[in-house]
Amino acid sequence: MKILLIKPKWFVDGDPYNRYHDLTRVPPLGLGIIAALSEGHEVKIVDEDVEEIEYSPDWDLAGLTVVTFTAKSAYRISERFRSYGVKTVLGGPHPSLVPEEAGAYCDSVLIEEAETVWKKILKDAERGFLQKVYYGGYLKNLDEVPLPRRDLFARSYFHSAIQFTRGCRNHCTFCYLQSVPWKEYRKRSPEHISREMSQIKGKYLFIIDDNLFIDRTYVKEVLKAISSSGKRWWIQASTSVAEDEEVLDLMVQSGCYAVSIGFQSVDHDSLSSAKAIHNIGKEYKRVVKNLHRREIFVAGYFMFGFDSENANIFRRTIETIKEMELDDALLYILTPYPGTELFKRLQMESRIIDCDWSKYSWYRCHFKPKYMSQEELEEGLKRAYLELNRYFRGEVFKKIWKNRGFLFRDIRLANRILRNHMNKVVLEKIP
Repeated sequence: MKILLIKPKWFVDGDPYNRYHDLTRVPPLGLGIIAALSEGHEVKIVDEDVEEIEYSPDWDLAGLTVVTFTAKSAYRISERFRSYGVKTVLGGPHPSLVPEEAGAYCDSVLIEEAETVWKKILKDAERGFLQKVYYGGYLKNLDEVPLPRRDLFARSYFHSAIQFTRGCRNHCTFCYLQSVPWKEYRKRSPEHISREMSQIKGKYLFIIDDNLFIDRTYVKEVLKAISSSGKRWWIQASTSVAEDEEVLDLMVQSGCYAVSIGFQSVDHDSLSSAKAIHNIGKEYKRVVKNLHRREIFVAGYFMFGFDSENANIFRRTIETIKEMELDDALLYILTPYPGTELFKRLQMESRIIDCDWSKYSWYRCHFKPKYMSQEELEEGLKRAYLELNRYFRGEVFKKIWKNRGFLFRDIRLANRILRNHMNKVVLEKIP
């Protein structure tokens, strides 16, 4: 069969806040794994962020990976292929959480992880008898996952992608992982990871784990195993990343140059209501300082719109970010994704404003805030971004000079980060 695997365009309506989209854009690793499971078939992978989709009746099967804010785009793509007589399968977090909705736009819905059931889907497609729903469950032994077909990825990425673990043990109410079976924390062996690292040609990696730093003993084993790879890597993490001095030293030795940390909020009650207990009581400034001591670039994520917050939260957050001496900060409005505890609660309270997934960008409010209006929340975010943009522009050269060891160690990388800082979006154009 001729199989087309598609990652729909990430920001359908153009998200002006995502300054690091170019820098942190990575190939669709999951589709690479699905391609590896499709031996004996002709397979092509298309990431719509970097290339056009080839619409044609010549394809036998089109598989799409779908998250909430690409759902509407994915449905449109699927229906267009079906109009050509091409069978379509939708998988990923969004179809797993709302299978009945997704099923209206495709031939089959793949719920949960795909590796255990993809070969059955291919056999059924060859016979012409696709089931409406396939349940994948989840793999407990990640060493059974084949290495992705990296030869099928476009050559438009600064970073390659790799995953060491899956799942997370935190219980944040806004996170979709708490509503899916594959939230269980699972690990690949250091040997399996090293084998994949040796096959990656590029120098720069983005580690896409949900929360790598849960098992520190395991993390130390992995970092030692990859220390001779010669790679440079960026990772997203929780505040626990900076708690162990040995882990931090091993991160540097193995090539870590940047960490994006989900601080979530500067408000204790907000963290408590979101069940983000791993951040409660943490000294955010100390977390950043521990990473800066090792010349690691630190970006922080913050959300606004929790029930305990009023309009003062923006000023408090801006001042805290400056005190923390972050290298950059990305600000978002709390988003109630379907299936999450947050969504269910707000829906029960009749506070969900709309379910138009194409508008589910991080700078729009989709629920009725408790102590602010929808407009106040959106405008507060915009003003906070404008102020922080000016602040970071003024700080970027000082920070690069202060951490010039980082600059001289990797000029190409420092140039890319500097360019991302200076090419700030014009936020006045936000619709």
